[in-house]
Amino acid sequence: MFEKAKERLKRFERYIRRVGDIINKAQEKRQKKAIPLIDYTPPEQPKEQADGLSSDAALQSLVDEIKDIKKAIRRQGISLEVIRNDIIDRIDQKNIKDVQPLIELTDNFFFLIESLMENQDISVGQEEAIEIVWQKLEDVLSMFNLEVIRDIEVPFDPTIHEAIESTCQWTDDPTVERLLQPGYRYMGNVIKPARVIIGDF
Repeated sequence: MFEKAKERLKRFERYIRRVGDIINKAQEKRQKKAIPLIDYTPPEQPKEQADGLSSDAALQSLVDEIKDIKKAIRRQGISLEVIRNDIIDRIDQKNIKDVQPLIELTDNFFFLIESLMENQDISVGQEEAIEIVWQKLEDVLSMFNLEVIRDIEVPFDPTIHEAIESTCQWTDDPTVERLLQPGYRYMGNVIKPARVIIGDF
C-alpha cells in the first residue's frame, strides 16, 4: 500500500516540477530573471531509518510530504495568476494602441460635422444622412470592440462623462446638454470619457 502511495507521490512531484519549468521559461521570455517557483525537495531518509519505520511513522511521513507539496502548489497558483494578469494588461494596452487611429478618425468626423452645423443651416435630410454615416461608423467600430459615447439629453454619468462646463441652476441631477468631444468604451471599459456641457433639462 505504502509503495503505491509513494510511487503516486513521485509522479505528482515530477508533474509539479514540469509545470514550474514552464512558468520559469515564460518569465525568462519576459526578459526578467526567473524566480524558482517550485522549491520543494522531498526529504531523503537514510536507508536504515526508512527500513525501520513503523506503519504509523511511514504514513505520517507521507502526510507531511503531501502538505509540503500543497504549499508549493499554492505558491505556484499565485505566480500563475500574476503572470496571467500581466499578460492580459499587456494585450489590452497593445489593442488600445491598435484602435487609436479609429478613435482619431471618429473625433475628426465629429468635429467636421460640428463645424458644418455651426457655419450653415443643416436640413432635415442632411441631418438624417449624417446620422446614417454615424451608424455605419459605429458598426465598423463595434467590429473592434469599440463603442462611441455621444448621446445628449441623457442623465450626466461621471463614469462616462467629463463635465467641462455647467449651466445648472436648480437641479441636482444634471443632464448632458451638449457634446464637446465623444468618449469611448473598449471591450466594455471606458478608456476616454465624453467631454460635455451639463445643464437643466
